[in-house]
Amino acid sequence: MTKTKCVICDVRPVNGNPEGMCAHCYARVERERQIHRPEKPYRYVTYQGQVVGIFRSQNNGKLFPRLLKRSPDRLQKSITLDLNCYLEGFSRDQIKKLKKCVLQFTHI
Repeated sequence: MTKTKCVICDVRPVNGNPEGMCAHCYARVERERQIHRPEKPYRYVTYQGQVVGIFRSQNNGKLFPRLLKRSPDRLQKSITLDLNCYLEGFSRDQIKKLKKCVLQFTHI
């Protein structure tokens, strides 16, 4: 015999969902799945104690900065650019643009 009631609330009928949930519970579970997936930055940029995350846009893939309230000491080293010291492989203009990107958030 197949179960015709929702496995979560056991009140509403199952409407063809493969997980055996009603439409209300299924929508709630999907919403929670989306909430608990934090967006990961492409790079972290630190300068003078400020931490900025460089994120990819969902729409067009362009990069945009966002100020993060995190300690620079606890960041993942492989994707962190520390502008307080010399960075090999970056031109002077690229470093200036990155510093400008970080410093635009200091006046907020």
